Amino acid sequence: MGQERREEERRVDFPGPIVIGAGPSGLAVAACRSQHGVPSLVLERLPLATRPTIGLNYTCRSTSASSPSWVSPRFPETKECVYASRWVIVATGDNAEPVVPDIPWLEKFREQIVHTSGYKSGSGFRNKRVLVVGCGNSRMEVSLDLCQHNAMPHMVVRDTVHVLPREMFGLSTFGVAMGLLRWLPLKWVDRLLLLVADFKFGDTGHLGLRRPKTGPIELKRVTGRTPVLDVGGLSLVKSGSIKVTRGVKEVTGTGARFVDGQERECDSIILATEYKSNVAAWLKAK
Repeated sequence: MGQERREEERRVDFPGPIVIGAGPSGLAVAACRSQHGVPSLVLERLPLATRPTIGLNYTCRSTSASSPSWVSPRFPETKECVYASRWVIVATGDNAEPVVPDIPWLEKFREQIVHTSGYKSGSGFRNKRVLVVGCGNSRMEVSLDLCQHNAMPHMVVRDTVHVLPREMFGLSTFGVAMGLLRWLPLKWVDRLLLLVADFKFGDTGHLGLRRPKTGPIELKRVTGRTPVLDVGGLSLVKSGSIKVTRGVKEVTGTGARFVDGQERECDSIILATEYKSNVAAWLKAK
């Protein structure tokens, strides 16, 4: 009886939906509900400044009903409680937990190996030769940051990749694409994005960044692969500050042999590999 009473005392009934995840999607959903007069309770894990890990308690952030477009969370003191609602909206994303692939040749490398989930800044890699293995935006942005801290990144690009400008016509590229999809067929939107990319960057194939045959939005829809949104890294690829190679054949104790026959020594390997959702680990149905 005592335990049931304590749980009842900690129970907080909420009339609106509970949104789990205070990232862009979670806050956007809460803001849209707020515009329609529906209060939302947004739950997020601590610490706020670092990537959360399993086991941390959720802390309550309630939305501001007066905010027309954006949610203005309040940060009350963390306490243990049980929230009850008829609706739960999961907005934790697909990138909650890092995936470290089982790569046998990594065991040979005697120097530092870091996954991007543990990467903080390029300051710790100053003047070091760094092999960046993986895909997508993380690989490009980490390589850019390394260059800005006087490191020497060598980026492995095994698959084809779309590189798009982060902004077009002064607006977010993805925002423009999503807006156009309301009125135009997907293939037309893809053609426009590729025309803008060609005008902005030219042919990236000779840089080692081969373009897929499928358009960027169609590829995202079918495979989930997100185009790389350039924030300055491509200019460093063009200048040679960021080296690009198509694949690693073997890692040695002090470096790597590439599929083109070259061999280079490196001081660190950064794994810009995938993430996965952790919803199945905590969302339990009665």
